[in-house]
Amino acid sequence: MDASSGPVVHGRVEPGFEPVRDAFRRNLTEHGEVGAAVAVHHAGRPVVDLWAGVRDLDSGAPWESDTLAIVFSATKGVTSMVLAHAHSRGLFEYDRPVALYWPGFARAGKERITVRELLSHRAGLPYLDAELTPALLAEPDYRSVELPHGNGFATARSLAALYGEFAQGSPTLGVGEESLRALEERPDPPTRGEHDVNLKIPTRYSLGLWKPHPAWRFGSDDRAYGTPCAGGSFGFADPATGTGYGYVPNRMGLRIRDDPRDAALRRARADCLKASAP
Repeated sequence: MDASSGPVVHGRVEPGFEPVRDAFRRNLTEHGEVGAAVAVHHAGRPVVDLWAGVRDLDSGAPWESDTLAIVFSATKGVTSMVLAHAHSRGLFEYDRPVALYWPGFARAGKERITVRELLSHRAGLPYLDAELTPALLAEPDYRSVELPHGNGFATARSLAALYGEFAQGSPTLGVGEESLRALEERPDPPTRGEHDVNLKIPTRYSLGLWKPHPAWRFGSDDRAYGTPCAGGSFGFADPATGTGYGYVPNRMGLRIRDDPRDAALRRARADCLKASAP
């Protein structure tokens, strides 16, 4: 715990990563942070593990070491890494049709869509085939569906640990090198450009994950991958530095990506890594 100046920040940072703690504290004093956690794994170990603020404004309950928060689209990245693990075990191929593994998917002319196209948001399937009425949303069958694209809860520590595992070459989970390199590769651009017709911004997707592009940089180079989330959460792997990062707040931000709180933490992380480089 550090209370040397301003709001109390719990947790620890390794020597050289103090600027991340300073940025985290400024989020509380300057960017309206309510409760949040941030974590960084580097070279196979946690070097930042911080939390602060309150998890519930009504009760004033503090954010704890193990506080979970909804992370929205961060689950897309987790799901994509689970699929990469399955890919490395030979359970499917990215360039084979989805219908080969899920025959029912072939209906309505979708029989040729590949797993890669589906994961890279190129299948042309952005819409539901029914209106989301209150009655539909209240149906038990609908409410019990697990949606890996956006309904999970996590800690910053868990996101950083998972992305760090992948950024380090997966020494524990044993994901194969071919599958890891597939996540790091820069995808071919869509034929009609990288402007997302749903989000209304430039994007770059690959195998279920976002990749850096000129309009939004994260990580040290184009090998990085991760998933920004509604509300401001973000998790990503930076293979160039062997680093995993996770940030989880409970105050909803309004940006699709580059929430000022997250951006400040990522800049501090990058500066610390540059300063520690041989």
